[in-house]
Amino acid sequence: MIAADQKGLFLNLRALQDEFLDRVQAISGKPVVLQSDGNFAGHAVIRMATKEHPAHVLLYKPEHQSLLPYLVAFQCELALRTFLASPPNTVRPDRQAGDEGRRAETDAAPPQGT
Repeated sequence: MIAADQKGLFLNLRALQDEFLDRVQAISGKPVVLQSDGNFAGHAVIRMATKEHPAHVLLYKPEHQSLLPYLVAFQCELALRTFLASPPNTVRPDRQAGDEGRRAETDAAPPQGT
């Protein structure tokens, strides 16, 4: 009985993982590729698609395979928050903090207290 419950739980987590991947693709119009990387320093990270890279890439360490449904859900939710945020409240992932576009947005903001 326990083995069946554990198997069922795994299948439910896998289905949930797939739902998160599908949501990101539906919202962004770009697929998410899962990529195991033994040299990756963290647990997982999602790298957003760009003009040069047509898919989002979710990197994870192979030793964290058992945590993959959780890592996918967490990273996909971060991506979804970025896509669903209103444009004035987002920082585009293809811009650095010192880019002209970011400075222009800051300069355009009205001074506080006036």
